[in-house]
Amino acid sequence: MLVSCVFLRSAVADVAMPAAFPGKWVTIGRALLTAHAESVTIANGSVANMAPFGDGEFTFRARMPANADQVQIWGAVRVKDDLHRYVVGLRGGREPEVSFARYSPDATAKFLGFAPLDVGPTPGHWYTVRVVAVGQRFHVYLNDEVLPRINVEDRTAFWTEGGVAVGGGWLPTEFRDVKFGPLTDAALTAFNSVKDQVWAPPSVDKDAVRRSQRAAYVPIRIEQLPPVRGEISLDGNWLFMPDQDLGDATLPQAAAGLSDQDWHVIAVPSFWTPFLGWLHGESGGLADLQGLSAARGPSDALVVGERTRVDAQTFDWRRTKSGWYRQHLDLPAGVSGRQVHLVFDAVAKITEVFLNGQKVGSNIGMFGQIDCDVSRVIQPGQNVIAVHVVGQPIARVPDADKVQGTAVSVQVTNAMLRSLPHGMAPDDSSGIWQPVRLVVTNPVRVGDVFVQPRLDGATADVELANGDAQPRTIRLSYSIEGAKDHKTLLADTPAQSVTIPGDSSVTVKITTPELQPKLWSPQTPNLYTLNLKLAEGGATVDQKPIRFGFRTFTISGERFLLNGKPYWLRGGNHFPATLRPNDAALAHRFIQLAREGNVEVTRSHAIPFTQTWLDAADEEGMGVSFEGTWPWLMLQGEPPSSDLLKVWHDEFASLLRTNRNHPSILFWTVNNEMNFANFDRNNLPLMKRKWEVLDNMIRTMRQVDATRPISAYSGYHRSDTQTSLTDVVIPNQFDDGDIDDVHRYNGWYNPTFFHL
Repeated sequence: MLVSCVFLRSAVADVAMPAAFPGKWVTIGRALLTAHAESVTIANGSVANMAPFGDGEFTFRARMPANADQVQIWGAVRVKDDLHRYVVGLRGGREPEVSFARYSPDATAKFLGFAPLDVGPTPGHWYTVRVVAVGQRFHVYLNDEVLPRINVEDRTAFWTEGGVAVGGGWLPTEFRDVKFGPLTDAALTAFNSVKDQVWAPPSVDKDAVRRSQRAAYVPIRIEQLPPVRGEISLDGNWLFMPDQDLGDATLPQAAAGLSDQDWHVIAVPSFWTPFLGWLHGESGGLADLQGLSAARGPSDALVVGERTRVDAQTFDWRRTKSGWYRQHLDLPAGVSGRQVHLVFDAVAKITEVFLNGQKVGSNIGMFGQIDCDVSRVIQPGQNVIAVHVVGQPIARVPDADKVQGTAVSVQVTNAMLRSLPHGMAPDDSSGIWQPVRLVVTNPVRVGDVFVQPRLDGATADVELANGDAQPRTIRLSYSIEGAKDHKTLLADTPAQSVTIPGDSSVTVKITTPELQPKLWSPQTPNLYTLNLKLAEGGATVDQKPIRFGFRTFTISGERFLLNGKPYWLRGGNHFPATLRPNDAALAHRFIQLAREGNVEVTRSHAIPFTQTWLDAADEEGMGVSFEGTWPWLMLQGEPPSSDLLKVWHDEFASLLRTNRNHPSILFWTVNNEMNFANFDRNNLPLMKRKWEVLDNMIRTMRQVDATRPISAYSGYHRSDTQTSLTDVVIPNQFDDGDIDDVHRYNGWYNPTFFHL
């Protein structure tokens, strides 16, 4: 973050400067100066020469004391007064970079750009900083480099001249050799010749890196399968080839006869595109990631790290809209006769899956799980998994950049409204971005399980599946134990006999006797495991553990009740699941810090929480409003096409099924800030069409999970939408959920929290 160069509103005083500082200089702020023969050391403020500086060049040399723990070198051009100036910084420490910003009051300050430093800067070393300004364009050079580190245009500049300044940091910094003045004709010609170029480190031979990585690639080899049930992670290095680099006759899904020796190696799970969600890649997001002049969020190092990650790939990610993954998998003889599912937790955004040349699954969407039954295709020995992924599936939308409305500070364009749901992730998010695994069971197995807890017990809907052609009769029993301490809460129950038709499934409801469990809450995140067991002829054919918590979350009048007691939603968002969706250590540590800060509830804002983040919320004690995948859906204008709405509807319903056993999820929220009830108050037929879409979604959600309350969308508040309620919702008996979401933020919706 650009946090230095603080000019305090204090007296401006003339100051005597060494000969290396030509002209008249004044102190600004509480500057502490130590004069030397050819230099001056400045701390806690700055010195400025207020001679007019418009188009021109400003150069200085500076260094930190050799014993300093970091570098913080600051200067400024076009210094209009103590509040208006363009600030350049050379920084070390946690985020070494060159940065440039316009400082001005009344919310007119603007961050203009930064460039990471590969090496240094180092205390004790002299550095030359040069800023060239022509009109609204600025170049920032370091040392003797002929191309600028920063090359930006301030299109909203509202002053064009001022003085120059050095200093502004809190650490003592020594300055010398200050020069400033108009550009010569030759210098102006050189400035114009740079155009949009920026300095870059020496290029890497990516083809050599590709060959080295491909030579080191090792297929996945499984020596022994689990005897009853098990999951085998397929995460790690996969092979990858962009579509634009494939030959016309190439069939990447082929099991044999295809050489992939010239393919790239890519990490799974990961995106092949940069992945910084909203508020982490603001001011242009990642569109300008290549030059880093505008991509900015809370952490410069985060943006630099993401650029470094994608640029380290040996293919051109900027050109890659779609591509093929391949994985070689060696399995033992025991795989024959087993039930095997190839499961992708999520792939962005259009996916086709092949195994040994046969298509085994497909999906449209970015968040839904892809479960491929490969039992009849997988084989002992060598197998080839091939996955085709299209990351940018929608052709250009007419008037894609036309703004249709504004939600808080976010302009919502046609392209956003018409694209496949991607939360607040970048539009071009692409790749296998969540874990991949093989699930190996016997043909008779436990399928989906939905636990519905009470405070003194639970019921569960248990799907029992039979992959054989013939009916099978099995015995189902279960027990419950603490997830951490493994203490028995309920011993093995008497087995019940169940007959499952061939190639089919049945659902059995089990109900526990009255129990006295430890309840789940953010303060006491107690978890239990429901151990389901299937037996046949004296042998165990399947065992499946389901983790859950005993807790209820309901509404009574104007109150939320957690475990039957009034509960205040003390929360905050958003969490960095958008940055590291599969980082369990980060998820646990961040939630621990949030809990230490008295945050008990959050919402899965920006993108739905992954299993990694929901597991951490379960274990650390964080209540979650699980929010949908399409923010601002139907905000203004006609709804998206029925095909896109179906993708959204089916995918979000699948997320409810996948995640409904997590006790941390307190309620479901359909989407963020749809707000059409306000925008369409003068067009009741259009509002009705949109409510039909939302009503259908809410009713589906209640079918999938009737145990949790529902919020129609973040920001839906009945008293704010009386026309919608009285003229559309009530007459048509539309389901508008259970929760009013006032959705007010200090600084966006209200000047202070007192207004709420």
